Amino acid sequence: ACDGWLIAGPEYNGMPTPLFINAITWASRGDPEGVAYGTFKGKVAAVVSASPGALGGLRSLRSYKELLTNLGVVVAPASAAVGTAFKAFDENGSLKDKHADSLLKMSIEQLVRTSRHEANRDVACKILDSLKVKGFLPGEYGTVPPGSS
Repeated sequence: ACDGWLIAGPEYNGMPTPLFINAITWASRGDPEGVAYGTFKGKVAAVVSASPGALGGLRSLRSYKELLTNLGVVVAPASAAVGTAFKAFDENGSLKDKHADSLLKMSIEQLVRTSRHEANRDVACKILDSLKVKGFLPGEYGTVPPGSS
């Protein structure tokens, strides 16, 4: 299992490619427990695109995010689209456009941060619950924990 996916996809008439949609659709039916969309529930993803066109697949990003969100994937809010991808990289493979490079880095940083958060959610909830039981955290707004007065 992995903690997060960086999905880099091209644009196909403003949408994700039919191959991607078909693969995700088939994989979403594969939960052994029979839970609807259980295969993807709670997974984390970031979505980026590249295209030979000027918009770099920007029109497809919303559809990628919507499809993944509908399947229970936690999608990082930042995304990046690299336009004119055939000439967007220098001889070292780095993006020439500093703005596109910063958006790509931001997408990856959010993916890592969100993946860490989601991967540790159960542990964090158990810690908070144990603190609440011990009286360190108030149960409701404005209450004073026992023994603090």
